Amino acid sequence: MEEYLITKREGILGIPFPKEVRGRGLKFPVSSTIVTKEELAYASNSLAAIYDVQCML
Repeated sequence: MEEYLITKREGILGIPFPKEVRGRGLKFPVSSTIVTKEELAYASNSLAAIYDVQCML
């Protein structure tokens, strides 16, 4: 749970979304999401799975 709260606080959950819906508004959101998911998987497969589901919703 602590790792999930850290990703939320740091704005990682907003990477794939535009600024209009309180996301990060990145130029290449799909690439950024893939890289983020891969990096999260190095730390925790479960956290990467949660992030993946969150991005699909």
